[in-house]
Amino acid sequence: MKVLYVTQIGGFLFPSNGGQLRTHHVLSKLCQNHSVDVYCPKLSATRSHVRALKNFGIQKNVTPWIARALFLFSRYRGSGIFLRSLGRLVSKMGSFVIQPSNLHVWLADRFVCESTKYEFVILDTLQLHPCQVWKAPNRQVWLNAHNVESVLSPNNEQFKSVESNLSALIDGVICCTTSDERRFQSMNNQGLKTVCWPNGTVIPRNREELPETSGKVLFVGSLNYGPNIAGLRWYLEHVHCRLFDVIPEYSFTIAGRNPDPAFVEELSRYPGVVVIPDAPDLSKLYFTHHASVVPLLHGSGSRLKIPESLIHDCPIISTSIGAEGYDESNIPGLTMADSPESFASCLAEVLTSTKENGKTIANYAKTHFTWSNVIQLCDIGLVEQ
Repeated sequence: MKVLYVTQIGGFLFPSNGGQLRTHHVLSKLCQNHSVDVYCPKLSATRSHVRALKNFGIQKNVTPWIARALFLFSRYRGSGIFLRSLGRLVSKMGSFVIQPSNLHVWLADRFVCESTKYEFVILDTLQLHPCQVWKAPNRQVWLNAHNVESVLSPNNEQFKSVESNLSALIDGVICCTTSDERRFQSMNNQGLKTVCWPNGTVIPRNREELPETSGKVLFVGSLNYGPNIAGLRWYLEHVHCRLFDVIPEYSFTIAGRNPDPAFVEELSRYPGVVVIPDAPDLSKLYFTHHASVVPLLHGSGSRLKIPESLIHDCPIISTSIGAEGYDESNIPGLTMADSPESFASCLAEVLTSTKENGKTIANYAKTHFTWSNVIQLCDIGLVEQ
């Protein structure tokens, strides 16, 4: 089957964050089973990108040259005002269900609507959202929704408008959690097909044993992401201080990408905190810590750090919101707590206990949370070879 994958995530070839990893693995499985073209303005026509696309299994980058040029131009300071003005001018020249906010959206929308050779289209997030109907009698169109954008950006009226109109524009939505499924269905009066593919993980290559007396706790996540920053502040203010009296050897490691220097300075004021910016080897950190935490207070989607921690046999304590997507079954190694008192109590219990016999946690994760098990193309009408 001929598939078109539309994405604004250019880092999927060499993924380094959660969004890039999800795109990478979904595209990888598609390429193993079908003929796939990609529309991605952030990919260049350089030899390295062309070679990487070929090795990945993608047939062709079909992004028009003008879309690539506009992306390069948009990186220059002051270009935003010009592009928004030009986008408004273009939008007045046509009638769309949803008016485009910029030319990137308009160009992707036009390309998809004029393409007839694809039997299947997957839109990756709503950054290049439909402005008019994408679904057609001879093809299926699905959104790979990493999040519910209107939950993450409640003041963005455009995302609200698009997400509430998806049943008219596309055929279905691939969600990360059953909670997100319910949100999309509610916004579309139950008239939208949805499936759930939680975020997955890969089996670590090497194993390092952790001393059972360790009191080291780990947090992994981008340090320029608002929900992570708010969650860390909550943990440090209300949970962190409770653990020193119970666990004398307790310490807290924060491994984060793209750290803001001011926030790193703020973190250094707390005792027992070690910050590792852009850690090169997360596996080693998981193996050398006794537990990890996900102290999120708001957000949407599922956290890759949960299956990632579990497959390293590292128990995890999470708030209910942080555990969305993994909160509806009894998962070995995953404990949920929402108040500071219960969070600290559950973490202390894990830190003072020995690891489960037979590597129960890691074995469960290998069976349920590897990407090959999570991504089931048959759910959306695509065959698997």
